[in-house]
Amino acid sequence: MGETKDARALIEAVPTSSLASKLRTLMPAIGRRIGAGVHAQDIVGALNDSGAFGTEVKLTTLRTYLQRYRAAQRTPVQ
Repeated sequence: MGETKDARALIEAVPTSSLASKLRTLMPAIGRRIGAGVHAQDIVGALNDSGAFGTEVKLTTLRTYLQRYRAAQRTPVQ
């Protein structure tokens, strides 16, 4: 049983690599900030300034992922 627990911890420690997965973890905070009136372009600027993505996040990309996130929040999980 300890081996399974160790393997699970190792898997959880693997960093996410795709832009989508990194944005997905931030979507609750991004959605709250946009709901509070922050412009999406300002959020894109902050994301790009952080350097955490290794690539430039585009405004259209953020809007696409935000739309998908909101749709998933509306869809009941079965």
